Amino acid sequence: MPEEFFDYLDRLEAKATEGDVQSTKVLAHVVAALTDLAALPGPPTVETPGLKRVRQSGRYPVWRTAHPFDKGRGGAGDLLVSARYRHCGGGPVRRG
Repeated sequence: MPEEFFDYLDRLEAKATEGDVQSTKVLAHVVAALTDLAALPGPPTVETPGLKRVRQSGRYPVWRTAHPFDKGRGGAGDLLVSARYRHCGGGPVRRG
C-alpha cells in the first residue's frame, strides 16, 4: 500500500484516540473495508453490499468499498481499489 495511506490511517487513529467522534466512525468504516479486501481470494468478480464496481473506470477494473450511510459523514473513508494494482502488491487509495 502507498505510504500516504498509512500516514492517513495514523492521523485518523490519533484523532479517534483523542475522542473525535467523526474520526472514530470513519476509522471503523476503513478497518471494515480493509478487512473485507484482505479476505478476497483474488480480484472481485461480483458486486456485494460492501464492494461496488466503478462503471466509469476505463482501462482497468476499479472497485470501491461501500458502507451503510452515516448522516453528515459524506464519502469520507471510502476506498477505491484497482484490482490490478492490489494484486500486484498495491492497495487501496483513499477517496475524497
